[in-house]
Amino acid sequence: MGQPNNNPFNKIKCATGSVITAVPTNGGVSIVQGANTLFTFPMNWFLPVNIYQYKEFVLAANTSPASGVSSMLLEACNTTNDNGEDSAVLISVEYPDYDVSNELVPTDEKYIKYTYGSQTLNIGKVMILSGTNKAGSGWDLVSSPGGMLLENPHSNFSVRVRVMIIA
Repeated sequence: MGQPNNNPFNKIKCATGSVITAVPTNGGVSIVQGANTLFTFPMNWFLPVNIYQYKEFVLAANTSPASGVSSMLLEACNTTNDNGEDSAVLISVEYPDYDVSNELVPTDEKYIKYTYGSQTLNIGKVMILSGTNKAGSGWDLVSSPGGMLLENPHSNFSVRVRVMIIA
């Protein structure tokens, strides 16, 4: 067995009060509860990176087109493959522990929204979108209506976002 898990950011508290922990393993991550391994997620995949773009920024509180506070539009900037698409979009979001009123930010409030095409969904802490180099199977951040829009719907805290777009 390896080193003890001292990382405070990989524990998931369940509604029942039990704790589920993500533990790094050889080539993956195991989800464990006590002495029981619930699931092992393989992470030994390879993603060829020919061209990439990295962005890091703060997404202000209450950002949306309706609020008048600028949202962040992710667009491909010379990263597309021969099909005009990106093969992966990786997004990591860092949430504060406390909001502007010094109140604890509840776990169920730690999300932002993204819109791609006509669909709007939530992002928690990490989102990895992968595709292929096959035409129509990647992420069209150039012409698929206006790229990917990131919004922070919360009025009481900002978030730090890191994005990597891979062709």
